[in-house]
Amino acid sequence: MVATATAGHAAAANHERATAATALTQTYHLTIQVLIKLHEDAMAWSAMDRATHTARAADNPLLSAETARASAIVLRRTRHGQRAQQTLLRAAQSLDESTGLRLAGQVAAYGRLLATAAYVALYRVSVARVLGDFGAAVQYARALRPDQLGSVERRARYWEDYALALHGRGAYAESFRALQAAERAAPQEVRYRPWAQQLNAALLDADRRQALPGLRSFAARIGTPT
Repeated sequence: MVATATAGHAAAANHERATAATALTQTYHLTIQVLIKLHEDAMAWSAMDRATHTARAADNPLLSAETARASAIVLRRTRHGQRAQQTLLRAAQSLDESTGLRLAGQVAAYGRLLATAAYVALYRVSVARVLGDFGAAVQYARALRPDQLGSVERRARYWEDYALALHGRGAYAESFRALQAAERAAPQEVRYRPWAQQLNAALLDADRRQALPGLRSFAARIGTPT
């Protein structure tokens, strides 16, 4: 597909160049997705560079926005999280300035950029928590707005990392509130996932004076032994 799209772009007449560049860029987007699933990060980086170059030739704000989003995913996977977030925020600003966000498709693309930028920040929460830097994880989490994370899956991941990081800091009441928020955002994530059961059990063990109202009824609701 890349070879065909590249040949089509090279052979296109002047009045066809933008359309051909769009087709080639979209082909690179698909290529990036496949390479990411195959864990071929170096090749995905190369496809990202080519997509960025051809998107400029297409002169299409929506295509440029989607290219920035695809690029950010590659950057995040190769541990360039800050650059990924900067790429997304610049793209969102550029889309706003170039289009005025007058059409539904433009607004949707703008939202996807911001949601992906928020997910990059969410990734920082996860990394800090896994590394045991609970203070940093809590700080990163508090800088986010979970309602802007887009999908239920991302909101559930936010509350998971936040609740576990708070527990790691000994903030048991806040950890329980985050666990309750996780249940409200994605009940199945709390009722059927080991992390929630384990955290609930740890909170029960820590709450020897029963200072956390509702903890035991919560445990009964999600099936955690008390």
